Amino acid sequence: MAKSYSKRILSDALANLGNELGRAPRQKDLTLEMASRSTYLRYFGDWKTALEYAGFVDSAAQEKQEEQPARPAEDNCSIVKEATSEIKLINLCGKPITFLDRNGESDVLPPAGKAYVCFNDPVQPVAAKVLGTIINDVPVVASRLRKITVLSDGGIEQKFPPPTNNTFYIVSEVVARNVYRFGRSSLDLLYPQSKYMANGVMYIETLGMVYTKNLPICSRQ
Repeated sequence: MAKSYSKRILSDALANLGNELGRAPRQKDLTLEMASRSTYLRYFGDWKTALEYAGFVDSAAQEKQEEQPARPAEDNCSIVKEATSEIKLINLCGKPITFLDRNGESDVLPPAGKAYVCFNDPVQPVAAKVLGTIINDVPVVASRLRKITVLSDGGIEQKFPPPTNNTFYIVSEVVARNVYRFGRSSLDLLYPQSKYMANGVMYIETLGMVYTKNLPICSRQ
């Protein structure tokens, strides 16, 4: 019977291999127990993207840089300026946002909805039932991640947006840290790391980025 794969299964296997090797895996490192090189390329398009999904961001960037000829410094500067001018920020925190820096406050970025992590209905495993009888019959339940979704201002549920060139989404930390579980990279997701609320507006001093799925998962929404 043919094995069934998904991006999550493939990236998890690649991450485990990298942990054993102590470095980012190369295509020749794939073992007989793993999916073939052609399977990885079919699901991810190229090896660099497969490494990014597995959390090896620095290695993927280095590999891309080595594959491309060096550009003159002036050309690189123009590329950075051009990319910066095209960057689009979309607020999926559900609250108006403004950024604080030494120059003052930015314009308010209104919400385009709120991204949520949805869980399955809690269940009580057999082991939890036994444990509950020991703890004065306090129920012990478990939940499983079901999906990440976006609730619009009008209360309409939408799919979480796929990666788009030069577009970054500001989401909660728990959303940013859990997208890897659904086969999506988190490199275009930013979350408020240092913030405070005032008059219904979220003031952000520092933004965080989850650059690898091996970082701890935070439970804050």
